[in-house]
Amino acid sequence: MIDVIKNPNWKHITFKTPKINFLDWAIKQGGINIIIDDNNYEFKTQQELEALRLNLVPSMKGPDSCFVPIAEMKSIYTKSKERMEKIQLLNGKVWNKEELIKKMYDDSFYYGELGKYALSSSAIKSLLDSPKSYARSLNFHSDSSAFKTGRLIHLAALEPEKLETLCHVVEVQSAVTKKYKEKVAEVGSAQFVYTRKEYDRAMYTVDALLQNDIWQQYTRGAKFEVPAFDILNGFPFRAKADVLGFDYIADLKTTADLKGFEWASKRYGYDVQVYIYCNLFKIDYKDFKFFVIDKKSGDLGIWDVEESFYNSGKDKVEYGLRIFQKYFVDQTEEINEYVIQGTLS
Repeated sequence: MIDVIKNPNWKHITFKTPKINFLDWAIKQGGINIIIDDNNYEFKTQQELEALRLNLVPSMKGPDSCFVPIAEMKSIYTKSKERMEKIQLLNGKVWNKEELIKKMYDDSFYYGELGKYALSSSAIKSLLDSPKSYARSLNFHSDSSAFKTGRLIHLAALEPEKLETLCHVVEVQSAVTKKYKEKVAEVGSAQFVYTRKEYDRAMYTVDALLQNDIWQQYTRGAKFEVPAFDILNGFPFRAKADVLGFDYIADLKTTADLKGFEWASKRYGYDVQVYIYCNLFKIDYKDFKFFVIDKKSGDLGIWDVEESFYNSGKDKVEYGLRIFQKYFVDQTEEINEYVIQGTLS
């Protein structure tokens, strides 16, 4: 960020760039910090800088500079800060929304603190299963073999730069070997420790995906692992889009049975994810896609969603939130009193 210090003799704040190039110049500098006496006025975001640019006046001394009157600069600064959207988490902590979203690129924060104090599609699915399941998920995480493999495929396909620094590959074929167990003990968790067999199988799937012409066409110019955050039905929600294209959003799933994905999508509550993501990323359900890669064959499937699927997710989210409100906000019942009752016929 560049410092622009007001000279005591100046009536205005002068920038050494023409108005027409101001925005590009300011963004390249990482923003502008205007210093008047001992006061700092920071313009960091594109929205803030654009508000400043609109009020700049070309300098009469030449085409290579522009200025803004001090009173106008202070008014723009105050107005910009008022517009910064505030988000309150479940623990009462208030964040500036833009700063929070930037912080969400840090996985340790996204899955750590934010995982406890914001809801998500996985949180809703846990609540639908049982309030006890949700409470347990806040402090205990376990990986199934399928989930662990899916995470490796996601990393290799969407964030390959993390593989070398994050994943450990043990040159064994089985997780029951002494060498594998020693590596897990050394790392402290099996979360990112893979046998050579697990790793090679995952890389076969990734290669098949990345070489697929349709995948290449869809993802050309797209962004990966993009976070979003918003208030939905009165509660804070977090999400990360696997693929954010120009006019669509997509989630990458892995499966051992591509033809059974439609059934699996209902069993695993993917409609919940559609409803939450569409609302957080402000897109229509018609622009949501599932990319599904078969871990055995390497085949790629692409599924759109219908309005009924979106509405099913909406109903589930609303029901999940009623459970959350009852057991974790109002606490009208203890989770240990939760039972499932029915009649067999």
